Amino acid sequence: MPTHRKGIFSRLWNTLRMSSDYVFGAAARIFSPSTDNYPKTGTQSYKGDPNSKK
Repeated sequence: MPTHRKGIFSRLWNTLRMSSDYVFGAAARIFSPSTDNYPKTGTQSYKGDPNSKK
């Protein structure tokens, strides 16, 4: 196989590998357990002023 074809296949393989790493990394972040740091009391509801226009 000529050298330029090896270079093309190498770049193609590298691009495919990087793309799959990107997609699978995103899927891993989406489906992994949450790392939110909420207080022990849980989330707090908003206690602001009610809307004056109804």
